[in-house]
Amino acid sequence: MAKKPQVPKLRDIMTKKAFMRISSVGYANQGTTIDGNVSDNDRPLWQVVSQADFLREYYPSGHAINDPFYYPDRQKIDPVSKKILIEKVIRCSFPFQKVITTKQVIHLCGNDIRFELTELKETEKQKETFFKLKKGWQLKHTEAAWFNCALSAKVTGEAAIVGYINKGVFGWRTFSYLAGDKLYPQFDEFGKLMLFAREYKSYDEEGNASTSFVEVWDSNKYSLYKRPLKGVGGIISEIKEAFQLQGYVLVKSDNHGFDNIPVAYYRNDDGACWSDSQDSIDKYELAVSHLCQNNMAYAFPILFLKGDDITIQGGEDIYRPVKAITGDKDSNADYLSNPDGSASFELQLKILLQNIFMGSFTVLPPELKSGDLPGVAVKLLYSPAIEKAMADASQFDSFIADMVNIFAHGYGLEIGEMTAMKNLKINSWIEPYVHQNIAELMQNLQVGVFGGFLSKETASEAAYYSKADEWYRIMKQQNAMDAQDAREVENVGAEPPQTQQPPIDNQAKANGE
Repeated sequence: MAKKPQVPKLRDIMTKKAFMRISSVGYANQGTTIDGNVSDNDRPLWQVVSQADFLREYYPSGHAINDPFYYPDRQKIDPVSKKILIEKVIRCSFPFQKVITTKQVIHLCGNDIRFELTELKETEKQKETFFKLKKGWQLKHTEAAWFNCALSAKVTGEAAIVGYINKGVFGWRTFSYLAGDKLYPQFDEFGKLMLFAREYKSYDEEGNASTSFVEVWDSNKYSLYKRPLKGVGGIISEIKEAFQLQGYVLVKSDNHGFDNIPVAYYRNDDGACWSDSQDSIDKYELAVSHLCQNNMAYAFPILFLKGDDITIQGGEDIYRPVKAITGDKDSNADYLSNPDGSASFELQLKILLQNIFMGSFTVLPPELKSGDLPGVAVKLLYSPAIEKAMADASQFDSFIADMVNIFAHGYGLEIGEMTAMKNLKINSWIEPYVHQNIAELMQNLQVGVFGGFLSKETASEAAYYSKADEWYRIMKQQNAMDAQDAREVENVGAEPPQTQQPPIDNQAKANGE
């Protein structure tokens, strides 16, 4: 009798690889040899970085500079009471991570996903189905879902999008740690996604987590589990069926309606998109905080007094001017010269700022003193950002392909053309956004069409103002014009219609009217 395959337990599904950054420990021992052979004892050490750390880095209020353990306040002893007093230091945090994220996401998602029908001989039916797919992609706001996934991947290192069918209507759901979701993908031995779980919590009016929910997708079913987090009074009975986990109860389990797991998942093991610049960002904020603290001590002039029986009128604090200073003939008053450290601070901040943007392939907009630039000049100015977007487009290629497959099944089922849409051979890809001269682009397309090395259909798809079914609209307009011309040709040579003359009124004629 064949052995029944074991169903994986829920506690085994809710696991995933941690995000890590390599440590410099052991760097000085590299290249150590034993008997002429390279030693294999030099194993890298990694520092675990949680997705909560990514959120702290993303929002300026969570930066390390705001942590007293990283940048402590100053302590002073009161000479009278001998008590320890805490002097708050100035802390400066900057939204570099948000700037880097926004720029990378815009270069990656600034253009819509491109589609191409790769059939060798396209039939009119295939073209019509292809146009419906592209139109449905826009009607379902799939570009917005793709943007949310790209944003999540850039901030938290991972993203997921799930298709669903509700009462025959197809829709999307995007999951991210930004929204409080914990994602647990499970892959088979070929690296293909076979199970996917999402954990999230509900909260009461006081902001305390009350219930934990777990959603699980496999190749056939969608299952929902829940576990109360407070007021339970003991452990709930253990589930003895699929996905066993103590404390969770099965709420519902239904077929999701897809022929495979309807989840597209992406992960970047490097974590957040600014990770390579994080050290420079921390040092930049620390340097600016030191600069501000230094200005508090030395920005205002220091009054130097010499002599006995000196009386000062005014100047009770740094904001009130000194009105008069009186004393004996040997008295003297002057201002001490401030130490000038602006040059060294400026050099330090400039180097750190350059490394922040260079490490993240971010380009600040240059100051232009002329009009429109040619396309080549724009690409050269933004070449680091464009190169990064091109690399990201290659990494997201399989993710986009999974999105298209899920969409073709779900939307095809909604409009009753699932088989036709799934049988289409579609090539989809990301075209990075590049700042460009629109007039120059349209002119180049026109030159290509008239030169004969670019088809009108390709030019209509690449045009800046084109729609998803642009070529279909062009052909429809051309057919209407051809039909109009045919009707005009048929009427050529035909006798003009006879106009009926009104009857002559003899009495009116006699009266000269």
